Amino acid sequence: MQTVSTARTAFRFFSSVTLVGLLASCGGGSGVGKQSDAAPQAKAEVLGASRETTGTIYVRSGKDVVLSGFNSNGVDDPILNFSWQQTDSSGYSVQFYERTNNTVAFTAPQVPLTQAEGVQLDFELQITDADDATSIDSVSVVVKPAYD
Repeated sequence: MQTVSTARTAFRFFSSVTLVGLLASCGGGSGVGKQSDAAPQAKAEVLGASRETTGTIYVRSGKDVVLSGFNSNGVDDPILNFSWQQTDSSGYSVQFYERTNNTVAFTAPQVPLTQAEGVQLDFELQITDADDATSIDSVSVVVKPAYD
């Protein structure tokens, strides 16, 4: 009986040493509470207007314009909210139509021919991730008069 008891004690000792060694070699125990929380990265784009999707985009009066946050990155948490708003003071207000949870569309306002240089409309995208962290990006659309 003494031999069985000694064997069990030795087995428990070596099992404990092995477990501690494995935990130490993989960086310790659980990583819960030690995680870094990276902020999301908003990416506002205009789709279908030209080859460029960022910066200042030119469109014609009366055309549909699609604003997308699809390429935004939640980094380490999913993005739960995409919020678009018009931020310029041009006097031309647009109404958004939601296309998907990250994309809205609007019809470019009618700009008179007397404003040949066009009217700049500015838009801001704010995203919020699961940790309630936010990020903002913006894009501008210059609406040119339609001559036809």
